[in-house]
This record gives sequence, C-alpha cells and structure tokens, in this order.
Amino acid sequence: MATPCSTPYMDELANRGMRFDAAYCNSPLCAPSRFSFMSGQLALRITGYDNGSEFKASILAFAHGLHQMGYRACLSGKMHFVEPDQLHIMKNG
Repeated sequence: MATPCSTPYMDELANRGMRFDAAYCNSPLCAPSRFSFMSGQLALRITGYDNGSEFKASILAFAHGLHQMGYRACLSGKMHFVEPDQLHIMKNG
C-alpha cells in the first residue's frame, strides 16, 4: 500500500478556509463554462457550444451590473469576447 504524500500547507489551508467536497461547472469545456459563469445562464442558451464559440457583447455579463453600480470592472483572460463592446460595459445604461 502506497504511503500518502505529506501536504501540511494544503492541510492547514483546508482547515482554516472553505472546502468544497463537490464542485461542478456547467460544461466540461472551458469557454462554455466561462460564458455560463459570466452571464449566469446555461452555456447552450447563449450559444456557448464549444471552445470556438464567442461571447457576444449583446449578452449581459455580471460586469454590466457592476458598472451600473459604479464599479470599474476589469475583464481579463480567455473570454472570447467579440463585437465592438469588447469590455462588456453598457455605455447607455
């Protein structure tokens, strides 16, 4: 029987922080899963079928709500943003 490896720092982090025993995402693919997280909608509803899909500016993201509340949001990473509103900020809202 193999001896488990020692992970004292991870153990301490788990003891002092929050652990998820079961965490799920909406898609096994990264782009559709990100689309779902950003929009609060199922990926298939907003045409997030695969990693080649694009997150259109017409889809409201949580950044829109933050902007409306006066926050300056910065979106970064691989979100596959397209169309003129690359920042996903409602300018007239």
